[in-house]
Amino acid sequence: MEIKNYYILLDLSVDPVEEDPQVIEEAIQKKQALWSKQRNHPTKGTQAQQYIGMIPEIRKVMSEPELRQKEAEEARKLLLSRDKEKFIQIDRHLGLLMSKGKVSDKEVDALARFHGATPESVRERLKQKENIFKLSAEIESLLDAGKADEKAARKLSRTYGMEAGKIQRWIAKKKKDKYHEIDYYLNRCGRRGYVTESEISRLSRLYGLPEESIRQRSKCAIRKKGDIEADKASPLDRSIEKIINDNLNIIGKSSLYHYLGVPSTADLPTLQQKTREKDAQNRQISQKNAIATASGTLVGQCMAIFKSEEMRKRYDRTRTLSQLGELNTDIDAAGISGKILAPYYEILVRRGLKLGMDIEEAIQYVENYAGAKKWGVEKRIKKPEAKKKEISPERRRKFLWATAAVVLLVLTVGLVLSARMIQANRLENAYTDALQEADNQSSLEGKEVILKNFVRYNPESEYTEKIEQQIRQIRRQIEERDYRTAMEKGNAAYAEGDLAQALAFYRDFYEKHPKSGYAAEINQKIAEVGHELDDRDYERLAALADDAYDERVQAYNAYFANHPQGRHTEEVRALNSEMVDRYYDILQQDLQGCENREEWDACIATASAFIEKFKDTEQADAAKGLINKYQNRMQIQADLKEMKQRVADRGTDYEGARAIYLDYMEANPEMPSYLKRLVVSEIKTLDQKIEARDREEKTWEEVRVYANRQGPGLGDKIQRVQGFLGRYGNGPYSEEARSVLDQLQREKALEDERLMTEQAVRQWQELVAYVGNNSAGLTDRINRLEQYMNRNPSSPYRGRAQTMLARLNQQKQAEEERLRRQQANQRRIQQETQRLQALLRQSGGRFVDNGNGTVTDTRTGLMWTIFDGAFARNQCLTFQGAASYAGSLTTGGYSDWRLPTVSELQTILKNPPYFPTTGSKWYWSSETYWHGWNKMVNIVTSKQERQLTKDSVSEEQCGTVLAVRR
Repeated sequence: MEIKNYYILLDLSVDPVEEDPQVIEEAIQKKQALWSKQRNHPTKGTQAQQYIGMIPEIRKVMSEPELRQKEAEEARKLLLSRDKEKFIQIDRHLGLLMSKGKVSDKEVDALARFHGATPESVRERLKQKENIFKLSAEIESLLDAGKADEKAARKLSRTYGMEAGKIQRWIAKKKKDKYHEIDYYLNRCGRRGYVTESEISRLSRLYGLPEESIRQRSKCAIRKKGDIEADKASPLDRSIEKIINDNLNIIGKSSLYHYLGVPSTADLPTLQQKTREKDAQNRQISQKNAIATASGTLVGQCMAIFKSEEMRKRYDRTRTLSQLGELNTDIDAAGISGKILAPYYEILVRRGLKLGMDIEEAIQYVENYAGAKKWGVEKRIKKPEAKKKEISPERRRKFLWATAAVVLLVLTVGLVLSARMIQANRLENAYTDALQEADNQSSLEGKEVILKNFVRYNPESEYTEKIEQQIRQIRRQIEERDYRTAMEKGNAAYAEGDLAQALAFYRDFYEKHPKSGYAAEINQKIAEVGHELDDRDYERLAALADDAYDERVQAYNAYFANHPQGRHTEEVRALNSEMVDRYYDILQQDLQGCENREEWDACIATASAFIEKFKDTEQADAAKGLINKYQNRMQIQADLKEMKQRVADRGTDYEGARAIYLDYMEANPEMPSYLKRLVVSEIKTLDQKIEARDREEKTWEEVRVYANRQGPGLGDKIQRVQGFLGRYGNGPYSEEARSVLDQLQREKALEDERLMTEQAVRQWQELVAYVGNNSAGLTDRINRLEQYMNRNPSSPYRGRAQTMLARLNQQKQAEEERLRRQQANQRRIQQETQRLQALLRQSGGRFVDNGNGTVTDTRTGLMWTIFDGAFARNQCLTFQGAASYAGSLTTGGYSDWRLPTVSELQTILKNPPYFPTTGSKWYWSSETYWHGWNKMVNIVTSKQERQLTKDSVSEEQCGTVLAVRR
């Protein structure tokens, strides 16, 4: 089984290389699901099972950067190889088109479109291989003419700059290939059991070889004719074909012959032996994997198919039909100009033979395929080698001397004796084979054909007379058999009163055996029955009623048709004389119909039949005049047909075609008026075509110039060219117009892509600028990002946009959280302010609320902040933090706030009315001292008591501060 590249197997991009682990894993999972569904499939199951087993290896390769890179490089090589295969097919088709001598630019463009390639790449291939194609065509021509000798090779060497020896080897190979193709065809005919004279004749013309040369290569019976269609095998059942092909794909083989390692021409015993060997090899394989399973299945198919020649022919027929797609492609390439030329036709027929078709089938297939496409077919088949021209007396003498010398040399080495022995052995073998094959024939005619072929295709010898004696004996047996049959059937029909049928049986024998010993007896029977039938038909005719006109006419016609030399001819003519006028009326009606249809041959035939029946009558003379009229019309019709053919040959040269009609009118000034009207009508039609062509040419020139101008936009240019094609889609400029349109559309696509790219970059830059503008609201910036991502789902900047959006959303969440905390703090401060103000009002006027966040102690004159630092900051403070906090305060519009002393704190906290506090346990003072290595700070608790005590804590402790100022 061909293990596919993992990038190709997973349908991953290699340009650019897909390296996103998430994308790769998704592709693996998608394929795993598909293969799991296919595991129980009758044909895809084995392959699917093997792919499932490869999944760990796939994951390993695709997850390691170095292995993945190597896999991507292999994928590129495989894809490049596919492109090379496409160009191999392009080369084959270029070689096909070059068989006529050259390939036009239009054909190159059409071939490029056909293969989905660029015209430039096809032209480059043609440029590289043009000389090779031309040389190949010349060698084929020389081989057909029988002139591919050493002298011709030297001439080709000078013309094409190639070594003469190489050209000679090429000639030898082509000659070998030609005979190989013929042998392959004859081998297939041998499996059928015979080859027909018609096939040999067609092969002779197709390959340019004498028929005798092909007969000598045939190893089977040659029949005058045969029922090839009846002998053609039917293809295998589609399900069997699919099983074979699916298992061949698993092991990488193209056919059962390829699997067994033998050519398709191998005989049946060889195929059966190779099948047994394969079976033995398979039985030795202990591990059953997908390849071993597929091989076992194929062995079983080989046993069934190569069991008999009939089944093998069915398999070969299946292969032929399965490969018709390749032949169809070649026919399509040959017909790109709308016509299959003769060189193409011959090549296509030969390719059909290589696929396994019979020659008649290949010819019909090519013609029917072209007919379905409404293409013309030029059927020139190469002629066999012509006989050599008569040589001069001098050359004849030289030739005779040379021949005498050769003969003398041959005699000296004893080759004549050897040749006679070989000829004798060959004749003896041919004689034995002919007798054996004749005995195998079930019919006498088959035996006779086999024996006659021996006489016909072998020189006269001692066996000739023996064969001829048997042929004469078989001929007598055939005559005796046919005589008994004719007499039995004829006499039986006569006894039943069917005289016409009896007469037919007797005449049939006489036509087959006019010189038979039974001819006189049969002739007598024919005469007796014929006279009796003549008398009976005359009596029936004479008995018809006078007014039964139609019946009498039919009876007269029947009598003259059945008895042109009848004994009662004159009597019938006498009876018929009274019907002449009626016949003439009928004649004129019939003639009116064929005149309306302009079927002059039918008119002449009808009038001639009338004259034959009614000779020497007035009406017969009138019919003769009508015949002259019709012959004149036929001549006119022939002239018109010839003129129309000449006009058709002119193609689009309408002026030349017009001149043909004008010359005819000048040469025939006395032409009938109706003919003149026809010719004038044709001239008017040509005038209209000339006018339309000139108008189309002018219109195209205007469109072409407009399409090449620098000013107009590509959209306008495309619209103008499309408008032209809409009006003149099948005209002489349509191909050029389509080429221009394709180019404009490619340019437009590139321009649109560039504009879209520029627009995408511009939109992205504008978005980045807006998102980075902090003066714009966060919500607006987020909305702009979301709108961009919704409108541009495939933007290359989508990843960056997602990152920016995530960052802005985080900012928005932080801002919302800050505002929430700020609002909560404001509510807290407001509630605490209201509480403290109520307490201050209860101080008896000692503490005065200044309404600006400060309180004045009327007793000391000190001004305090209404809130301590922990409450304002919503967090406790170290000593240094408290000092910094007090120093940076601007509450009430003052900037000289400081830490209070212990006594200042005690004044408001330990003496009633007590200063209202926010719930802090203790407050920093400005008094510090060192206790060992630790710096200590005196503090005052918030406990409302008169006891004046000093407490101290380390400066690293977390407390709060009531700032004070004078």
